[in-house]
Amino acid sequence: MKEVLDAEGRARIESLLMARYGSYLRGETFKVTALGQSDSIVLKVALESHDRMSRYTFDISAGSRSNGISLSEALDLALDFLGFYLDQFFEENREYLLPLDYQPYEFVDHTVYARGDFTRPKLDEMADRILREGRKIELDDPDPKLQD
Repeated sequence: MKEVLDAEGRARIESLLMARYGSYLRGETFKVTALGQSDSIVLKVALESHDRMSRYTFDISAGSRSNGISLSEALDLALDFLGFYLDQFFEENREYLLPLDYQPYEFVDHTVYARGDFTRPKLDEMADRILREGRKIELDDPDPKLQD
């Protein structure tokens, strides 16, 4: 699969997401990519906190052939589903999470598939460091491997 959005397209979508959902964010930002192949689009979205203590990633897949639409329309469908999903996600105080495995969703007379995963990147790195170094560490203990 290849990237179908250039840097400007990704920035434009991320900016729109920030404008629409910024009031719901808690020191977080959106990162968006879109991958495509001949008959489908996968929209990949990450909502990550600046301190890297939480990251919610989700993928939305829309097939062009299976939905009888063009690849460009499949991207639009995935983006529309993203807005629909985020409206519910934030209205339900972030309790409406997507399943870990792709599940079908009927949306605007088409089918999209979506999945999500919630991780804590900073804690994962700390756990790896504890295993690597074999000692107790604190949240603010700098990792020399991660320093610039």
